[in-house]
Amino acid sequence: MADNSTQGGTDTIRDKDRAGVKTQIYGVDVNIGGASEQLMTASALADGTANPTLPAWAMMGMLFNGTTWDRIRGDTTNGIDVDVTRLPGSPAQEHTTAASPNSARLSDGAAFYNTNTGAQLPSALVSGRLDVNIGASPATVPVSIASIPTVTEKQDQPASGSGTWTSATGANTAVTAAVTGYGTATCAITVPSTITAGVISLEVSADGGTTYMAAGAVRVDNGLAENVISLQLTAGTANNRMYSMSTDAMTHVRARLSTVITGTGNVVVTLVTIAGGIEPLVTSIPPRTMFAATASHTMVVAETLVSLTPVRGFTAGGAATSMTVTANKTLRITSISLGIQNITSAAVDTAVVSLRAKASGTIATTDPKMWGGRLANPSAVLNTVGTVQYTFPDGIDLPSGTAWGISENGASVNGLLDVSVNGYEF
Repeated sequence: MADNSTQGGTDTIRDKDRAGVKTQIYGVDVNIGGASEQLMTASALADGTANPTLPAWAMMGMLFNGTTWDRIRGDTTNGIDVDVTRLPGSPAQEHTTAASPNSARLSDGAAFYNTNTGAQLPSALVSGRLDVNIGASPATVPVSIASIPTVTEKQDQPASGSGTWTSATGANTAVTAAVTGYGTATCAITVPSTITAGVISLEVSADGGTTYMAAGAVRVDNGLAENVISLQLTAGTANNRMYSMSTDAMTHVRARLSTVITGTGNVVVTLVTIAGGIEPLVTSIPPRTMFAATASHTMVVAETLVSLTPVRGFTAGGAATSMTVTANKTLRITSISLGIQNITSAAVDTAVVSLRAKASGTIATTDPKMWGGRLANPSAVLNTVGTVQYTFPDGIDLPSGTAWGISENGASVNGLLDVSVNGYEF
């Protein structure tokens, strides 16, 4: 039984019989000794404490960690200590696995490197260089090729083909070579000084030798494109030449005697195919200097040299019966124009005009004749004039240092002969 008497000004509750005693403090039932006792025995708090039994109006300062209860942490500044540093536990966000992009440890993308085992690191990293892969290589896209063509490159040079031709060799005789798989053909032509005429054509075929066309040929000594070759360039002089031809995608190449040979001796044609290709044939025109030599000559009934006045560029030279080609140049004569006039009597006058040349020296009427032409005035009327022009599409080439001149032999002394030799030096 409780004694509710006042002692010393203080209310004191004395429990004389705990069972079933209900005592109120400020209107709240204490219920000492009952099943819903509001107070509990004091004890030391610790982490991991099992669920306690508490009165409804009070609690312990603890939080549930999912298994047991822990004391709430705090500090003097912020009260409850809240940890906001931990990220969600997904593999893409955490810091503890090797595959994490936020990992603070060195990883090869599948596992962490063991920092105390140097042998596990890449050799470049161990030697002091860190190779950083800033992005994965793009996936290789497979390419399907139905069939891979086989390209066969010839590594050999077959035996050369050749022919020896004379004035008895028939027209269209040819030296032919198969060039499938070969990039270049070279043709060498040896011409003795006793040959006076003849033409060789260089040709290629793309259909197995059935149809031929002009070859892309370049003369080696001067770099000029030339596939129709006049055998006599300078009378009395050996005219040996070499040509290079591109035969890519062709099947055959040939050197054909398109105009029969006149004169004596052997013309030797050698044709060789070469495995390697050649650079594209680029034809360039060398610098040209205009050339002309003119004369007005009173005819003589005998072989006589004509005194010519040369003009190179726009500079005239002194008149002379013997001309010399400028050093390190080639004179290409492209035309010779002639005129005749009967100035002393009413008669038909004729004349034979010749171009003579030799390797060097001073020209004479007995030197080799490279070219000849004839002309006459048209009627037996005083002062009538006859003219003729001879053109040379491929030119008459006179090499550096060649001596040359014009001679005439008239039928009478009545005529006046005009001569104009035109061309260019290069």
